[in-house]
Amino acid sequence: MIEVRGLTSGYGDGAAVADVSVTIDDGEFVVLAGANGSGKTTLVRHFNALLEPDAGTVEVDGVDVTESPV
Repeated sequence: MIEVRGLTSGYGDGAAVADVSVTIDDGEFVVLAGANGSGKTTLVRHFNALLEPDAGTVEVDGVDVTESPV
């Protein structure tokens, strides 16, 4: 399971994602659709700790990815 709570992350002065919360259960398929620059890639990069959030948490199977990257 991937659980995102209150995720905010950005580049420079702008927020790429702001206060995003989502839960993706094991075996569930998810599609991220949106315009260029809408934060899709930024969100996914947080799933495996390629980026560190400005606020909020990302957990994979109950483990905070900033403490133990996937």
